[in-house]
Amino acid sequence: MKTNNISHRATGLTIPIIKIGFNEEWETDNWYCTICKKPAYGLRSGRKKWKLGDIPKDIPKLVTGVKGNKDKKALKILRRRLQKALKEPALAALLNQTIEEARSRWRKVNKRQFFTLLAQVLDVPLSLFCREYRAYFTFSTRYPFHGSSFMFGKHKDFADLAMHEIMHIEFLKAYTQYCKDKGLDDAQVGHLKEILTVLLNEDAKHLLSRPDLGYTKHLLIRPKVLRLYRKGGGRGGDFRLFLDKVIELIRQSDF
Repeated sequence: MKTNNISHRATGLTIPIIKIGFNEEWETDNWYCTICKKPAYGLRSGRKKWKLGDIPKDIPKLVTGVKGNKDKKALKILRRRLQKALKEPALAALLNQTIEEARSRWRKVNKRQFFTLLAQVLDVPLSLFCREYRAYFTFSTRYPFHGSSFMFGKHKDFADLAMHEIMHIEFLKAYTQYCKDKGLDDAQVGHLKEILTVLLNEDAKHLLSRPDLGYTKHLLIRPKVLRLYRKGGGRGGDFRLFLDKVIELIRQSDF
């Protein structure tokens, strides 16, 4: 695994870092999911499946006919194919170049400002944020996250994606149980966390290279959520009161 630490220190406060690298096991899993898993929130392109991106074009036929839970045999086949692909000069160069570009892009972001803003938006002390996040390159156009880790690739601006995913991570840590206590199930919490990234367009728009667009299924509800946020005072307002109103919108929605 190749990793590079990117950190920033503010007086009296250590800002979280992102370790950028590559994880073969997760990449194998992501190849499988890119081919076999339907997008949960809809794609803005209208497609029903994820684009392969830079995954070798012969990959889908290696798992033809596989449905449902991950097939261990298929994963082994994909892992071997991935290891072969990593020896191809063009793909190896793409991996290394994208990682270097991600490092460069993240350096240009005012990280102290972003984390301070996000802590204020979510009404969560920065001291409770993860101390580090891990970002792993993928050849796919599918960028999952798990725990405090997320995937990225050449098809999206790294800083935009990192801010989006870190907001997911910290929101879920702080409010998953709160949302469930209010009656949301796991799927509804998933929709909620995706919808809330519209708040980045309000408070972190100067750090984004482009607006956070969200998914097809959320196109109508995101403007409503943004209006509720502004009406409630925005950053520095009562986040839980705002969240309660958004939860009610989620409960009334049919995704």
